[in-house]
Amino acid sequence: MNQQKSKQVFVTIAVTVLVVGLLYVSGLLSRRNSSGLAFFQGPAGAMLLIGCATSLGFLRDRLVPNLARITALLGGLTLLFLVIMMTITIVGRSTGLGELTGSYEILEAGIAFAIFSFLPLTQLYGAHATVDVFTSFLPQRATRWIAAFWEVVLLLVILLIVWRLYEGTLSHYKRGGTTTFLQFPLWWPFTVSFIAGLVASVTALYCVVLRIGEAVQDRKILPSEHAEH
Repeated sequence: MNQQKSKQVFVTIAVTVLVVGLLYVSGLLSRRNSSGLAFFQGPAGAMLLIGCATSLGFLRDRLVPNLARITALLGGLTLLFLVIMMTITIVGRSTGLGELTGSYEILEAGIAFAIFSFLPLTQLYGAHATVDVFTSFLPQRATRWIAAFWEVVLLLVILLIVWRLYEGTLSHYKRGGTTTFLQFPLWWPFTVSFIAGLVASVTALYCVVLRIGEAVQDRKILPSEHAEH
């Protein structure tokens, strides 16, 4: 039990050091001025939030998995609402009663959020579609290292997307743009997608560390639910 606790503390320290390093690099690469709280804006601020949440997730072993499940549940409820809304719209249009105003605007925003909300749970269970034609003959430890490598690549891709979502949110907020029919601010859907993306980033960083742990220890740690094709 003490050994398990020591491992959690060690991993938390390692994640914290990694995040501090990324924060430093982000600060150097930032185009913003270096005074006051400007350092915590943009990619650096996002990395700080992701690092703190992931470190807490390692201390509270079920935090990240539960957060991923809750986010996926919200995405599922959003999809259910969208299906009901579009059904009403199509039936109304077919019967001459008229469609719901702005339904397609809500559909676009809801689908974007749903996509990002399902990503954390997919990442946690390793449920991305995979092709193992060229790796099925390799030793298990080798495939674990390959999985860890692609986990890092996916983390970087998710961080890039989340960063651009953050920039898009700020841009639409400053411009004050709204949708055509419902007139709700364009930064609203960007914001909810950004929040779901942050959860995906936390989960991805969590999975990177544990995938590397699987490769080093040559044993399964993360849950598995592969969708192989």
